[in-house]
Amino acid sequence: MARKDTAEPRRAVLQWQLALVLRDIAAGAGTIAKQREIIAKLDEGGHYSSEAVRKLADFQKEHALNIATHHQIIRELTALGQVSRLRRHRPGKARRKVRKVHSTHSSTGKK
Repeated sequence: MARKDTAEPRRAVLQWQLALVLRDIAAGAGTIAKQREIIAKLDEGGHYSSEAVRKLADFQKEHALNIATHHQIIRELTALGQVSRLRRHRPGKARRKVRKVHSTHSSTGKK
């Protein structure tokens, strides 16, 4: 009976989550850049920008959380890869020790 790789379903979920968080990281970087431009334009025009700065801080916190999530997913995928490799190369049954046959003993019982 073939051994089932129990890490495979978890690996698939983590890879899907990784794709989503990478998308969110890219989008977050774009949002932060746009918000910085808005703040610069407000400052150039002499307008009140504290609300825009507060939003920027919120975007940066969310971005940092996405990056931390990315690191966690990578750690989990790495751990699953190592466990999976170990399971794949480990024999299913214990190996029997082979007795050494000395030259003084013969297999037929004759001396």
